[in-house]
Amino acid sequence: MATPHYVTYEESTPWPPWAALLVWAAFGVPAAIAALEAASLLREGAPGPALAKAIAAVALAMGPFAVRLFLGRLHVRVTRSSLLLGFGYVPLIQKLVTFDEITAMEPLTYSPLAEFGGWGIRRGGRGKKAWTIRGDRALRLSLGDGTSLYVGSEDPVRLGNRVRLAGGRRWDRWNAAAAGAAGEGERGTPGAAG
Repeated sequence: MATPHYVTYEESTPWPPWAALLVWAAFGVPAAIAALEAASLLREGAPGPALAKAIAAVALAMGPFAVRLFLGRLHVRVTRSSLLLGFGYVPLIQKLVTFDEITAMEPLTYSPLAEFGGWGIRRGGRGKKAWTIRGDRALRLSLGDGTSLYVGSEDPVRLGNRVRLAGGRRWDRWNAAAAGAAGEGERGTPGAAG
């Protein structure tokens, strides 16, 4: 998917430290075991199987870097006509949401575990979808097809302000929703440009 032109705002949210530890453990333990087995096979005089185990150990050791590269952050770009969501530093997984699809926006605090079973690209009940990577704050987009899309953000009020400003007068009701939301940076000033 081509990146839309005229990016007016963008934010990146990295995965939390505990997720990085889980990924390192998931790949690091098997990599260490494979390396120990390779050394043992080499001592026993089996260079072919030892080489295969060594290659497996190196491949496993590279796993955390690949996972981080393709899933390690949520990147949100606001253009003059859309939001582009992408996971990773090389965003192979992307979603484009045009402003024409959005009927309303609301910054909120929610429970990722209770509503979606965790973080990531998720589906919840009653037509809810989420693109999140950490925390419990999001900008909920009500879409014309009746679904809701939760876009994870460390400051959903600021993100909503940027969408509203880029989209012009499409969301005049945004001011009322954002004024009551708790957010950092532009708290209480939903119409401010920054």
